[in-house]
Amino acid sequence: VLWNQRWDHDKNPEAVFKALAKLAAEGLGFELALAGENSRVHPREFDQVRALLGDRVVHVGELPRDEYLDLLVRADVVVTAAHHEFFGIAMVEAMAAGAVPVLPDRLSYPEVVPPRFHADVLYADGELRQALRHALTHTADLQERLGPLRAEMLRYDWTVLAPRYDAELDELASR
Repeated sequence: VLWNQRWDHDKNPEAVFKALAKLAAEGLGFELALAGENSRVHPREFDQVRALLGDRVVHVGELPRDEYLDLLVRADVVVTAAHHEFFGIAMVEAMAAGAVPVLPDRLSYPEVVPPRFHADVLYADGELRQALRHALTHTADLQERLGPLRAEMLRYDWTVLAPRYDAELDELASR
């Protein structure tokens, strides 16, 4: 499981960590990697999750870009419970790398993820733990079913967007 967001309260890490702690107490097997930018001096939620999950926590902290990309490719599931999100680039990066997303059915996610994938990746408020349980117990099936989602997320890659932006700007400049 990957949690790869900015370490701040609006990303709601505590909800994710509590859900994972309950799933661990149920005996569900998983490992957790915590990546992302930490602008807070000492986010207590991250100490708490390490205490709760022990050696299930396999990574904590920001990584150089190449190591972060490697972590994305190794992640089976990526999760967020964010309260605030303009776009969700961290989630898009993980989906483009092939991780099964567990996303709230709000914010930008219903717009970023094509509707045909909503039933498999979006959860309603109050259903985070159930959605995580489903993703962790059906990972292989979901990865197969969500294979086309990876290509959908690659439409946001800069190598795809830059030529489109260049063409739009050229057209505007020629007017």
